[in-house]
Amino acid sequence: MGGIRHTPRGRRRRTGATLVALAAATALTLTACGDATEDNGAPGTAPPTGEETAGTAPGGEEDGDTGGSTGDGAGGDAEEPSDEAFRERAADIEEEWPQVEPLASSSDELWRLEGVVEPDPSDTTVTALVGHGDCDLEWGARVHETEDLIILGGWSVEDPDVEMCTEVLLIDEVEVELDTEVGDRVLVDAVTGADMLGEEFHTTR
Repeated sequence: MGGIRHTPRGRRRRTGATLVALAAATALTLTACGDATEDNGAPGTAPPTGEETAGTAPGGEEDGDTGGSTGDGAGGDAEEPSDEAFRERAADIEEEWPQVEPLASSSDELWRLEGVVEPDPSDTTVTALVGHGDCDLEWGARVHETEDLIILGGWSVEDPDVEMCTEVLLIDEVEVELDTEVGDRVLVDAVTGADMLGEEFHTTR
């Protein structure tokens, strides 16, 4: 326990995507998928697109030590982003808990989750609600477990061949396997540093 674990791809349960329109209620705004958009990591906003976070690059799994699960994309092969940002953030949360400052923004490598399905203490899986863009090929969630915390973070990979797409947020359920039962551990969102079953997480926009 305490390490970042990797769950083989494909172990996820999809119950359908919920479409959350970010454009005006009367129309969907079309935007170039390659254009980067600034965000503060709040729920209800589409993941940033087109730019990689400085100091990180898509690198796939690292020494089999990446935790989480992968969602089904629109098609084609996509390389999972580096888990470096998640590793560093999880270590900071573990050290600072419970006084954790939220990150200023999300990135493709570390995206705020939209929530989590409340598990039973005996469960050995957690269902994370992962938000991703309409043009993404693949998405997923990573996990870092400690004695007291289950830290979760989302990620996504955009389809580089798409020139235009609707600016929307799709939400999928991704099942993440744990090393041990949930027990009384706190489910923490990596970006906000908040308890995902607590009022603070759901009221922060």
